[in-house]
Amino acid sequence: RAKTGTLRGVSTLSGYTTTADGEKLAFSIMIEHFVTRGSNIRKIQDRIGELMSGFTRKAVAPVTEKADIELNNNTTTSMYR
Repeated sequence: RAKTGTLRGVSTLSGYTTTADGEKLAFSIMIEHFVTRGSNIRKIQDRIGELMSGFTRKAVAPVTEKADIELNNNTTTSMYR
């Protein structure tokens, strides 16, 4: 569960989630000074939230898989997880 907030040039997402291990996490993400549409930033924030929800403290092999996020202007941005 999370709540967004937007001011000119600033986008935030704050809330809480449950990890893959059942652990509760509270989080707050703030992105500022971006030069793309706010909807693109929200997609990135949503992806960060998905990664937090899938987090586990159990020992796992390192993952260097690149996750591409499609943005509204037919471009993509990448995050490594």
